[in-house]
This record gives sequence, C-alpha cells and structure tokens, in this order.
Amino acid sequence: FLETGDKRYLARDPELADDAWLEKLRGILRDGMKEYKLFRPLAWYLADESSLTAYGDPLDLSWSDIALKKFREWLKTRYPSLSLLNAEWETNFANWDDVIPLTTAEAQAKGNYAGWMDHRTFMEEVFANALQVAAETVKQEDPGSRPSISGTQVPGPSNAVNWYRLDQIVDYLQPYSGGDQDDLHRTMRPGLILTGFTGYQDHGKVLRHQLWHRLFHGHTGASL
Repeated sequence: FLETGDKRYLARDPELADDAWLEKLRGILRDGMKEYKLFRPLAWYLADESSLTAYGDPLDLSWSDIALKKFREWLKTRYPSLSLLNAEWETNFANWDDVIPLTTAEAQAKGNYAGWMDHRTFMEEVFANALQVAAETVKQEDPGSRPSISGTQVPGPSNAVNWYRLDQIVDYLQPYSGGDQDDLHRTMRPGLILTGFTGYQDHGKVLRHQLWHRLFHGHTGASL
C-alpha cells in the first residue's frame, strides 16, 4: 500500500470482521485446548504482542469488502440519516453503499478527520470483539479459567489497542509497561491480575525501578 496507494492492500488477513473466520477461531481454540484442559492451567494465552496491524505500524486496516460492509451498518447506528453523516464528514454520498472511510493521509489533506476517526473506532470494536469471541470460547471449554494476553502493545490510532475495551475482556495480563500501561491497566480495570514481563535488556537500578513501579501500580508478580 505504501508503494502503490492501492487500498486493496489494506484488507487484513485474517479479517477479524469476518464471522466465518471468527467461527474458525473458535474451532482452533477448542482443538488446541483439548489435551491441556486436564491440567487446569492458571491461564490460557489468546495472543502475544498482538494488534490490528503489526505492533504500532500505521496502516489504516481494514478495507476488505466484509469490513466495509459491516462498517456501513455500524455507521447507521451512529448517524440517524445519511445526510447527517454527510454533514459531519463534509461529503456528498448518494447512498449508504457509497460510503468509504478516509485513510490517514486523506484525512490530513482534507482537514476533517470524521471519516477516518469513525473507521478507527469501528476497527477498535472489531478487534475487541475478536478477543471477546476467543475469551468466551476459553471460558466455555474450561469454566472458571482465565483468558489472558501477553506482550501488550502501546495504544495507537492504527493498532486498535484501546485498553479500556480490552481490559474488560481478559482476566489476566502479562503486560509490558510502555506507553504508561501500568497506569492504564490499573485505572481501566482495578483488580485485573497483572504480572508484567520482566528482564530482557534491563538490569541493576533500571530493573529494580521497574519492579517497584509495577508493584505500586497493582502488579502481583513478575513474568520472567
């Protein structure tokens, strides 16, 4: 996309807005859990270092036909009429099927970010819904267990990492601390089990500071 500007390259694969793929995800989880349920693990990892893009890469995913169709339906719940959307976006779409969001570059050039921001908010919900599907599947297969994600990413407008949404879905995080995440997780869902990933290149005073900082922000252990 960066080389060509062709938005067909902004279609995400797998497409998290695709109901058929979400059903496939349920099957993957059920199959993967079968031989381990007997051991009642502390938590089930759903993903590591995950985001809508790759980490924080600034790509305006997703422009697949499935995602755009659902986006238009989502817009109808936010705008009572197409004329109101046109007024907010400063557009003149003739019908709902013509509605297309803006990329970052297009919104910057236009000076009106509504058509970009609505798409980004919608994709946050798509990403959170995929995590919700995975978490619910884990709890159905192993009642009383904890769905978890690790290697948590810094929030950004492109990666759909909205910690208020995501922290309500999982019951245990092994997070990083970048982007003031210790403050975010502590305030977004008090009591969420946190054991941040620790070590890597840090040692000495830096590592001790990290451990004490996390303790004061509600971490109850460290993942080494």
